[in-house]
Amino acid sequence: MIYTDAMAQPARSQPPEQTLTISLPSSAHIPEALLDADYVRYVLAGTLYLRGVLSGAEARSLTGDSRRAFEEKMARHGFPLMPDAPSSVAEELDAGL
Repeated sequence: MIYTDAMAQPARSQPPEQTLTISLPSSAHIPEALLDADYVRYVLAGTLYLRGVLSGAEARSLTGDSRRAFEEKMARHGFPLMPDAPSSVAEELDAGL
């Protein structure tokens, strides 16, 4: 029988979920997108990922997506697939040569 690392490690309990509540002023000038919780979740995850606050795995955890779905949805929301950190750009340029 083959044992994987996941089988050898005891099950970890998931951290409790946390809720973020954003109060918006009563105004007709609030963009419709801000009333869409999924949109706000993706924009928050994408922004924190691109700023280096969250890793890709942490951002995906925030959205609940697989890597592929996360990348597709980030592209739909206008986010690049990789942060613009100098190291990321250098890696991509080296890979293309």
